[in-house]
Amino acid sequence: TPPPTSTSPTTKPITPSPTKRPVTPSPTKSPVTPPPTTRPTTPVVPTTGAPTVDPEFLLLLSKLPHAYPYTRFTPWMELESSEEAIATNLGYNEDLWDNLERHDLEGEIFDDLSSTNKQNAALLGMDGNIWDCYMNHYGGLYWEDMVAEGVDQYWAKLGWDQEGWDEGGNDPDTEDMYWSDLSEEQKEAAHQLCFFDLSWDWVKLPCWSQPQLCED
Repeated sequence: TPPPTSTSPTTKPITPSPTKRPVTPSPTKSPVTPPPTTRPTTPVVPTTGAPTVDPEFLLLLSKLPHAYPYTRFTPWMELESSEEAIATNLGYNEDLWDNLERHDLEGEIFDDLSSTNKQNAALLGMDGNIWDCYMNHYGGLYWEDMVAEGVDQYWAKLGWDQEGWDEGGNDPDTEDMYWSDLSEEQKEAAHQLCFFDLSWDWVKLPCWSQPQLCED
């Protein structure tokens, strides 16, 4: 694979970041099984006040390795005007913001972002750890880089290996699974990559707290 043209990460990865992002572990086509009809009541709250959480959400937070990015998971229409302006500076619009992994920027690891984008991400509450885990899920790294980060084991539990990850092709079955189809071990691995049911299934942000908006 030819070396990428982006700036090399400051964390000194073993190999340069991929020139194209590996396939993300969310359904790329409709699985045979229908999507789950019930979802955890994950509250989406603006950052201007203390979040109101329920026991189910607290349990989810305990399973995630990094701080939950409340602002990033707030629907576009509920952002403060200052937050919307910062998101716009990052190249987001309502569609790209409310639909996770649609913005090309989320295909880059934090170290490959421009200094301006790093600053704007930080203003939205996302440092390198949060960005790489929740936004990129380490998808911008080669397998050897993930070994260095200690996260390759979680992708391996989801069916990936180095050849498939770095070269593409032979995607694991989990690529076409909804969250409800994953085994408990796979869900635990996905949590360590900052996935949970709503983000894995690519549920649109406004539907997280109002699932009726997405009912057919």
